[in-house]
Amino acid sequence: MMSEMLQQDELEKLSECEINIKNIGWTLGNECPYRCAHCYSMSSRHKGMDLSVDIIDRVVEQVADLGVETINVGGNEPLFTNGLNPKKSLL
Repeated sequence: MMSEMLQQDELEKLSECEINIKNIGWTLGNECPYRCAHCYSMSSRHKGMDLSVDIIDRVVEQVADLGVETINVGGNEPLFTNGLNPKKSLL
C-alpha cells in the first residue's frame, strides 16, 4: 500500500504541472457490521486492506499540496468507523 502512494519527487513533479483538480472522490472502504440484503457492497467486503489513519492523513496532506479543495468521502457504514475519527483525519 505504501508503495502506491506518491513519493516526494513525484509529488513535486505533479505540483509543477498545470493540474487543476479541485475535487476528488475517495472511498475509504466497505466495512460494516450489518448484513443488509439490499446492500450492494456485500460482494466487495473483505477483498482488501482498510487504510490506517496514518496513511489517510498522508494522502490528505498530499492532495492538499496539489491544490485539491474538497474531498468527497464515501464508503463504510457512516455510524461504524472502526476507530477512525473522520474529524481528526479529514477535516
